[in-house]
Amino acid sequence: MKQKKNYLLNEFTIVGVFVAATFIGLLIGLILAIKARPSAELITLPTTAPTVIEYRTEAQAVLEPFLLQIKSIPADTLSPETATAIADLATLTQDRLLRMRVPGDEREAHLSLVVILDQWKIAVRGSETDLLGVIERTTKLVEKYRWVIPTDSDL
Repeated sequence: MKQKKNYLLNEFTIVGVFVAATFIGLLIGLILAIKARPSAELITLPTTAPTVIEYRTEAQAVLEPFLLQIKSIPADTLSPETATAIADLATLTQDRLLRMRVPGDEREAHLSLVVILDQWKIAVRGSETDLLGVIERTTKLVEKYRWVIPTDSDL
């Protein structure tokens, strides 16, 4: 009968060392994860809505470049490049308006301004009738909310 040699590294020893190393790694990972947790909590400052005057001043500053551009374009000769530029400006203006904080009294006006900018983006890529319609709606909106136009502006 042949006697089996006992090797130091037989398969059971290798599996045992692997399981022990995995277990030790898991414990070290858990300890580091627990220690890495931030102890300070995030503090959020309460945001207050701006006053109506502050909102109107900021909205005027945001809308003025767009209103100046649409005033200067002739409705009957809108080139594709101009239409793209107006649509891009409307998108930029709309994004800036949507990031503003709005007082409760001005929500209706704010939403009306955002919607009219969306209509401009659609109309400049549409027909001449669409463009004339959105120009008319913009004029009515500016007449309804006279504060949109700065007093020193020539809009």
